[in-house]
Amino acid sequence: MARPTWNRGTSRLYVLATIHLQFIVHIMFRGIASMGGSRSVRRPTLWLELVVFCVGFVVVMSSLDICPNGCTCTDISLSCGYDDNVTFTLDNIPRASSPTNITALGIRRQDIARINKGAFDNYDKVELLVLINISMEVIEDGAFIGLGNVKHLLIFNCSQLRSVNALTFEGLDSLEIFSLIGNERLVMEPCTLTALPNLKTLILTGNSAMNLARDQFVGVGCEHANYSSMESLHLSDQPNGITQQDWSILPNLSSITLGGAPEAILNTTYLSILANLASLTVNKLKMGYFPKNIFHNGNLRRIQISEASFSELPAHAFVNTPKLERLNIERSELTSIHPEAFTDLSHIYYLGLRKTNVQTLPPGLLLGVGGFTLELEENKLETLPLGILDGVTTVYRFELGGNPWVCDCSLYWLIVYLREHPRLKYSDPVCAAPPNLVNVTFEQLIEDKTNMTGCEPPVPTPILTTTTTRAPATPLTRASGIGGVSPTDDPPIEPVGYYLRNYWYVIVISSLSILIACCRLCLRLCGVCLAEDDKPVSVAEGPQAGETRGVAGTDTGTTGLRNIYTNGHTPADKNTSKLNADTSV
Repeated sequence: MARPTWNRGTSRLYVLATIHLQFIVHIMFRGIASMGGSRSVRRPTLWLELVVFCVGFVVVMSSLDICPNGCTCTDISLSCGYDDNVTFTLDNIPRASSPTNITALGIRRQDIARINKGAFDNYDKVELLVLINISMEVIEDGAFIGLGNVKHLLIFNCSQLRSVNALTFEGLDSLEIFSLIGNERLVMEPCTLTALPNLKTLILTGNSAMNLARDQFVGVGCEHANYSSMESLHLSDQPNGITQQDWSILPNLSSITLGGAPEAILNTTYLSILANLASLTVNKLKMGYFPKNIFHNGNLRRIQISEASFSELPAHAFVNTPKLERLNIERSELTSIHPEAFTDLSHIYYLGLRKTNVQTLPPGLLLGVGGFTLELEENKLETLPLGILDGVTTVYRFELGGNPWVCDCSLYWLIVYLREHPRLKYSDPVCAAPPNLVNVTFEQLIEDKTNMTGCEPPVPTPILTTTTTRAPATPLTRASGIGGVSPTDDPPIEPVGYYLRNYWYVIVISSLSILIACCRLCLRLCGVCLAEDDKPVSVAEGPQAGETRGVAGTDTGTTGLRNIYTNGHTPADKNTSKLNADTSV
């Protein structure tokens, strides 16, 4: 619940509410005193009124410095400068007179020239600290002392900030994510990162004056610093002075992002040093060709390439990454792909080609790939060959939107494939030709079989492959039809994951029903067993002489005993006594 900004109106509201409550208490005790005819109630009334007034006063005073003007406050956050309609600016970090429960603190577009030591006192529970577009020039040494729980620090577009060092970040012992983005004049002194012992992610982007090099990690005075906790490093649009030997000081890196990486870096085998590397993102790869021996790391699982200038993807392009599972190429000048470009990727399950100049894909490109997702959005694709899905056992998602599709008979096989696989998730592409089908969606073609009358799926042409081409994942032949599935066959059996994702509620309800039935059966069996154990002793047996215990060892005060004995006689004794009485009469 958001707290209102402190002003004269809210103070009047607090005071009136306090006086109103005090007046109600006063009237209530006055009534009690008049009804009892005693004046002894007046003194407790005065004490209670005093307590109510003090509580109201404390509530009012505790709200005085909660939320400064121009800021927005909640119980766990304080943000200043995020409302574009408020022109009020701060000249310092808002101070808290007492410890607060704020866990997120954000300062944006403020004229704070300097952050002094102790500026964050009483913000000891803050976990996220964001400083954006602040005109600060200096952050004093020890300014962050007291923020021992901060896990994410973002300093963004503070163009006047000139230098930081290890003492600047003293006290941030729990920091895990450190982001320095768009600080044009910022320079990082040697050994700066030694102040962050638990750092896991370092993001340096657009700091044009900062040349990240070995000194920032293990400079003079910090030769034995340990960076085993660092897992992710993002270096985009800024100088990078790390050499092949320097990567050895970051042994546990699992994710790297490089921007404008030169060919000299990517062609070396430095990536092989990082045994835990699983994800690599390369932005602005300005090379006219795709170099050989690139991405030299056998443990890579994910590669993303964006804004690349190479036009052709050659054969065996990813021979050094046999365990690759996700490949995404977007916003590049790619125009053609060799049929054997992905031959070495037997584990891939996601392939994304977006915003490229590719006009067609060669048949057999995906030969041997199992179940996977294919995203071909916003390219220049006009058609897809019949053999493109050969060897693919299951397609989980098929994104085709944003392409100028020519919906003639050469594409009819794809319409048939989508029609025969209604569970397949895909975007709804639109035809760009011929004229009679312009702006007609694939969904309309699937539902209306007359739009492409006379078209039949063409007979696939055998594809000549080299001996190095991997075999299909399953024994499927081209004679079996489109993508390993004949148009007349039933849709392939979906994997277990499909049903878990789409029918989880049915599985949960069924499981609960079975569990309830089992519980009811167990309770019924237990009830039968208890009934056998509690079966009363027959009247013929009766109690033995001198016994005062009834059925199942209960005493004479129990219900079982009352059922067998009535006034010290058995039911048979009572009937005999009554018969004798009638005979005497």
